[in-house]
Amino acid sequence: MHTLLDLPIVGDRRGSKFMMCVVDVCNKVAREFFPPEVNIGKRISNRAEELGLIVRPIVDMNIMSPPLTKNDVDFVVKTLRRAIEMTMDDLLSKGLWSQDG
Repeated sequence: MHTLLDLPIVGDRRGSKFMMCVVDVCNKVAREFFPPEVNIGKRISNRAEELGLIVRPIVDMNIMSPPLTKNDVDFVVKTLRRAIEMTMDDLLSKGLWSQDG
């Protein structure tokens, strides 16, 4: 999960054993969250589902549980990365986020 930290809107990743969470931020340096109307957690969740991964959106977080094998974890991280990248493209195209913060 630490490999997701290079994405501009991933402010943190948390987890313990069978529960993992990605925290989504608008500005990583300032740790500023997206406005509630952007519904970032749900946007990423929708994209992840399109790619075959179910994650639970809670406001600015995406929660996954449980990854059981290394292959499962690799699939989760790869698919979540793609879902986040697709969401960033959507946000940029709609003027809801700027990579410059």
